[in-house]
Amino acid sequence: MSSLSSAGSVERRLQLDQDFHVLNRDDLLFSQYPCTLSPSSLAIHDVAYCQALLANPHNFATQTSCDIFDRKDGTAGHWINNVDDQTLSDYIHTPEEPNRTRMIFFNLNRRNKTTFDYELSLTQSLTSDLLQTFKVSPHFVPLLLGESDYASPGIYEDFDNKEVICQHPRWKIGHHLSPRSVYMSFDKALRLTIYIVVSSDCTRDLVIRTSRERLATAFSGAKQSACYGAIDPYLFNTIIAQEVHIQSKKHFTRVRHNLWAQFGVLFEHSKSRADLGRDELKSLTNQFHEISQDADRLIAHAEMLTMIADRTCKAHDHLRKESCPTERQDFVLVDACLRDLVESLSSRKRWLTSYKSRKDTVMKLIYNLVTQQDSETNTAIARSAKTDSESMAVIAILTMIFLPATAVSGFFSMSFFSGESHVTRMSGDWWLFLAVALPMTFALFIIWYFLRRRITARDATEKLKRKTWIAIKSQVGEEEFPRWRSGSSGATTLAEEIYQSGVDKMA
Repeated sequence: MSSLSSAGSVERRLQLDQDFHVLNRDDLLFSQYPCTLSPSSLAIHDVAYCQALLANPHNFATQTSCDIFDRKDGTAGHWINNVDDQTLSDYIHTPEEPNRTRMIFFNLNRRNKTTFDYELSLTQSLTSDLLQTFKVSPHFVPLLLGESDYASPGIYEDFDNKEVICQHPRWKIGHHLSPRSVYMSFDKALRLTIYIVVSSDCTRDLVIRTSRERLATAFSGAKQSACYGAIDPYLFNTIIAQEVHIQSKKHFTRVRHNLWAQFGVLFEHSKSRADLGRDELKSLTNQFHEISQDADRLIAHAEMLTMIADRTCKAHDHLRKESCPTERQDFVLVDACLRDLVESLSSRKRWLTSYKSRKDTVMKLIYNLVTQQDSETNTAIARSAKTDSESMAVIAILTMIFLPATAVSGFFSMSFFSGESHVTRMSGDWWLFLAVALPMTFALFIIWYFLRRRITARDATEKLKRKTWIAIKSQVGEEEFPRWRSGSSGATTLAEEIYQSGVDKMA
């Protein structure tokens, strides 16, 4: 099943590569986002790329659908689900209040003719309004529209504001989930936190669904919320990272169980002392290759999550040092959680590396088993060939014994000889036998000689041509070689020179 899923994933990636189109970067519209941001932001980010993405109407839904979580200091947070265009527009333009947390959750749905194969559950006009009102970094625009980004998380900070932009890894091997991207902005003066989260629908993305449930459990009740002040700005991103880590456990366990299952097959065969067949060895090799690919994928995702947790931890530690002593106490749990997450991921990566090392050892064992079987097969073939050669030698000896007698009997049985009354007489036409036999024998030798010479010359010519192109490739380089071989005049001249020098040496 996993091999079929992998094949489907490869086919899907190839299809995406074929459907990819380079964006046309038209002239900048300075009255539209993101040109309305600060000049430094325009210099750092690719503004033309962002405007080209926002100009594609297929990237956006015809009607808005999103969820909102809002909480003020010391009050219970509340959810607004299935928000429409007008409700979201009113919410975006709500006056900012201090010590407030605002979160908006959007979905990414599969659609054709889009830039990244996804449609955002937000209208085109409201998207520009949202980005402009919240002054979202242009770095987040491709992620908002579903681009798969494997770069490091973006953390931007100025005197009044902090921004964190990241895309959390997706562990499911052989399954497709929409990219899971998070934008966080924190206004230091107002203590205002804004989150924009884009992912698959919550029914499919277990990480986002569980993270939302944990957030609702902690801050939706009046009794719990009254005990806490403003939410730590890095809390929800930490919850998502922690849930991503928790969801990875089953995938790590799957790789470990598959590895030990294949070890068990080898162990059982070693106890029975039975030779593994070719089909069994092929199956084991394929299984270990799949395990290795899964382990590499998990290691890459763990590296990405480690990078997110590590950079978030450093940014959070910097914010904690800037805060007053009373606020620092609220930051302790998040800081400890991030540090524990980094250490746990490092441990997971060490175990995965250990699994791969064990797999490599077993693969060497399988290779040695195949080599031994091939050696035994070759030995058996050699013994059989030796037996056949001995039999042929016996036949050759018997042939040599009877060949003279056969030749003599054949010669005297011809019509040129006759015997009567114990007297042998020879015909006068006996010379016809020599006149026909000797020229035919000579002609056969001549034909064999010229055929062998022609075959040898043809093989030498093909070998010389291969050496000629190898010599040209070494002179012009790997990149220029295809153009030269396609028939350029320089390639023809150089090939003729090298070929002629080889012919002269052969002569």
